[in-house]
Amino acid sequence: MYNRSNLSTRNTTAFIDKTASNYYSLGDNYSSGNYYNWYSATAGNGTYGTDINNYSVNGDICPRGWRLPKGGDKDNSTNSDFWQLGLLVIGNVPTNTSSAVRPYYTGDSEGDNASTALRTYPNNIVYSGRMYAATVSDPKIAYYWSSSASSGNDAYYFLLTDSSVYPGTTHNAKYIGYTIRCVSGV
Repeated sequence: MYNRSNLSTRNTTAFIDKTASNYYSLGDNYSSGNYYNWYSATAGNGTYGTDINNYSVNGDICPRGWRLPKGGDKDNSTNSDFWQLGLLVIGNVPTNTSSAVRPYYTGDSEGDNASTALRTYPNNIVYSGRMYAATVSDPKIAYYWSSSASSGNDAYYFLLTDSSVYPGTTHNAKYIGYTIRCVSGV
């Protein structure tokens, strides 16, 4: 059902999914596209094993005139495209600061409103799940890579559920397969 293919760039893997049957968004089936580890998403420009914090790579697999969004923690929020999306669409920054570095939209009204605003027109962010150990998991959660590394082994990503939004402030291992969503501009 799932076909894993290797790209020729260093330490990169693209995970290809040709079916849409496992992905749901508001009761409708959507194709979430391909899964990429962070090295593939950054077209091999991302580094492995270095201690560069909040470093955004130049170069990715997006078409010309498009790029991967930048992520980042609270201290780097002005440079984060995901934070800017929150300000534009939702109108405020997250109020949940249980993690001083990684605040997020959550709770009965804040999280629900933020999630709904991002999943509806004109944003249309769809649930994508993630690829880990050749298996797709979490089909009712959206995971999208950013171009920003949080450490030598991790990179920032955007996370959306029915009731919470992490605007590129959380990070995970660069080898996990997430989808991408390109933004226009250089």
